[in-house]
Amino acid sequence: MNSLLAKATTTVVAALLSLSPVALSPAASAQTAPVPVPSASPTGDGSVTWSVRPGTASGPDGRSWVEWEGDPGERRTEYLVVDNFGTEPVEFRLSAADGYFTDTGRFNMLPSDRASTDAGTWVTLPEFVSVPAKGSETVRFEIVVPEDATPGDHPAGVAASIQTAGSDTVGVESRVGFRVMTRVTGELRTEATAAVSGSYTGSINPFEAGSLEITYTVTNTGNSRLRAEPRIFVAGAFGAASSDRPGEEVADIAPGETRTSTVTVTPAWPLLWYDVRVEATPVAVSDEVAVGEASTATAAASVAAPPWSQLAVVAAAALLLSWYLRQRRRDARKTAELIEAARAEGRAAAPAEDRATAPAEPAPEPLLRRTARPAARLIAILAIGATAAVGAWGGSSDANAAGSDQSGVDVRVEITPMPSTTPLPSGSPSPSTEPTTAPPAPDDGVTPGSPWLPPTGYEGDPALLLTGGALVVGGALVLARVVRARNVRRRGFPASEYIRTSPEMTRKS
Repeated sequence: MNSLLAKATTTVVAALLSLSPVALSPAASAQTAPVPVPSASPTGDGSVTWSVRPGTASGPDGRSWVEWEGDPGERRTEYLVVDNFGTEPVEFRLSAADGYFTDTGRFNMLPSDRASTDAGTWVTLPEFVSVPAKGSETVRFEIVVPEDATPGDHPAGVAASIQTAGSDTVGVESRVGFRVMTRVTGELRTEATAAVSGSYTGSINPFEAGSLEITYTVTNTGNSRLRAEPRIFVAGAFGAASSDRPGEEVADIAPGETRTSTVTVTPAWPLLWYDVRVEATPVAVSDEVAVGEASTATAAASVAAPPWSQLAVVAAAALLLSWYLRQRRRDARKTAELIEAARAEGRAAAPAEDRATAPAEPAPEPLLRRTARPAARLIAILAIGATAAVGAWGGSSDANAAGSDQSGVDVRVEITPMPSTTPLPSGSPSPSTEPTTAPPAPDDGVTPGSPWLPPTGYEGDPALLLTGGALVVGGALVLARVVRARNVRRRGFPASEYIRTSPEMTRKS
């Protein structure tokens, strides 16, 4: 039975990184709820509460964990203090194991069912310690660095644990401890590599942007513990919609460890593809590591972002346009066939002798030529009329100007005050009834003392104005005729033909 219980034991690790104790009480989940420890035989509510802290031979020294630097082959003596906050004495099992950092940057130890291969094997300490109720015990342990230890950081942890029987085949081991960081002297390197990938999720709505999910990893390839500050650069096809943003800071990566993070970029329009680049700058946790020479880890990738919903809309619009143009061509062809049938019917209805003696109908002129001639004649008539009108207007203006040197329009304003019904005080000057005048220049041809205002009117050449207007009107008419000719050509019959009926066919029909 004991062997079956040992094989089915499940380990629950609680690594304390601060001085706060951990309490195992019945309020916990059913899987981890403790029961009285047989070796300690606690009474009362059956809860066990304890803490483990580093210290000296005389007790706790205020440290949260042990961190030291040693040469290969060096030996170091440390102490841990186990506090029992319960009301019964408890026997704790002491252990050491390799340490690691979780994805959130918290420290943890390998479970007891996994063998340690690094710094966890460098620690030697007693197997058990008994702590009285409301008391504490100080335990001495040693750290021995092997002669062949590699330079760099080597994390480990020590803990005090209790094991409870949860059921017939399942046991629960609860541990509380702290980390022991050993740095072996030698050449320290702060290096990191990065990798990035991504995926694009579009929207069914073609007028709504999608999202770009970027996943990147940072791996510590050096031999010292470090942190990393990633930055993510995103650019669409041909550099469109480029942006950059900081990634989640990667805290405390031990040598050989990897951190994975995900960033979602919204809004992200489907720009065919996105170029994604991640730059992670290593930052040493300790000031003793020279990070100035550490290079930035860079990784790049391309993520496809096809505009499926937009392409569907364009395809639907192209199909509708193709259907519309096909219908127009079909209608134009039917119209041309009806016109040709009407012509053939008209020719068949004419007497044979008239058709034989009728002169051959000359080939019709091209529509553009027939359109341009009337337009040219209209432009010439408008230009001649405008020139004649300008000449007549200019002659009358010259005749009027001969009798007066002042050109333009003269406007004179005379202001006369209203007679006042209120008697003025004696000695007051009477208001002047003379019109207000502005002194003209001596050589402007205006009689001094007369009312005067500056002349107004258009002084430009009216011939240019009328000629330009005639050209604009004629050009508009020509353009309208050309557009009509193109429309006729597109309807399926030659642009040089109109629906015409000869005088002979009209007379005999």
